[in-house]
Amino acid sequence: MADIFISYARPDRETAKQLADSLASRGYQVWWDAELVGSDDFRDVICEELSLAKAVIVIWSENSVRSKFVRDEAGRADSKNKLIATCEPGFDMETLPLGFGGRHCQPVDELEQTLKALSRLGVLPAGQKPPEERKRMEEEAKAWEKIKTSKNREDIENYIRTYANGLYRAPAVIYLRKLDLFNNPNVRRAGRVGYRALKVYAWFLVYCVAVVLLIAPFTHSDGTPAAPGPTWGAILGAGFVTYLIYRRYYRGQRKKNAQRQS
Repeated sequence: MADIFISYARPDRETAKQLADSLASRGYQVWWDAELVGSDDFRDVICEELSLAKAVIVIWSENSVRSKFVRDEAGRADSKNKLIATCEPGFDMETLPLGFGGRHCQPVDELEQTLKALSRLGVLPAGQKPPEERKRMEEEAKAWEKIKTSKNREDIENYIRTYANGLYRAPAVIYLRKLDLFNNPNVRRAGRVGYRALKVYAWFLVYCVAVVLLIAPFTHSDGTPAAPGPTWGAILGAGFVTYLIYRRYYRGQRKKNAQRQS
């Protein structure tokens, strides 16, 4: 686990990166979802990192106040008294989500204020941690360096078991899932790009079938409309049906992965 979790909206990615880099350069252990870019759904990884972090820094902005994920992450952190609120320069404090208006919120670029808030929560840079904890961190870093590009699934599984709450556990879990993808017989035959393209085509086919089924009752046998065209409603309805099918399938896949890793 990392000591600090950064919660932000996707359009504010550059601001989050600058904050993460500034804290990391001072020796703090920081986690944000940079590892998840281009990956599938890793909400379980995010939830775990959020739960284990000692401090959660939220970056409020015009984008994040509208993000249900950022609001949820901030709410969970606030309930555990580990939330540090920051905001983009010029942010209108009147637009803060309900429940956060009474909290102190400093500009994200005022790093010294954030460092003081981290100190109050007992979050220390690596150089100030007890000797035994620094030794454990060094051992973990060396272990991760040895296996982070290994193609052996057992190496990654052993690392995750040994360092269950370690700093590199999240990237290890993500890498393990990528290994599973690469080792999938379908992927090995078609290549990763071809396999992804096949999945997109399959879901597009499901979507088209749903559209046809929804529009069919409103047309005559010769194809002429029987009533004012329900085109947009049908398209939206088909999209929703396709989404439900996808979520049901994908949740099942995630449960299987979780059971296999437990």
